[in-house]
Amino acid sequence: MINVLLQKLGFNEKEIDLYLVILQRGKITPAELSKITGINRTTVYSATKELLKKGVIAEDLGSEIKYFVALPPQDLNLVIKKEEE
Repeated sequence: MINVLLQKLGFNEKEIDLYLVILQRGKITPAELSKITGINRTTVYSATKELLKKGVIAEDLGSEIKYFVALPPQDLNLVIKKEEE
């Protein structure tokens, strides 16, 4: 069900896969994302850049290692409002 909603919001298949793994893990490195999803690291970086723009994930800048953190699924309402505008 969430996959259909994400597709309607303009997420591509890789963005959906990455978002769901980040959401499940809470906090994850690009290398771990690549390993879990089977998506090469370069694509992980470009797809997560789009997810950052869409406002569904954030970067944890608290350490030297880059981590991605999923924002609460409730924030998808903001994405829906942006799409409607």
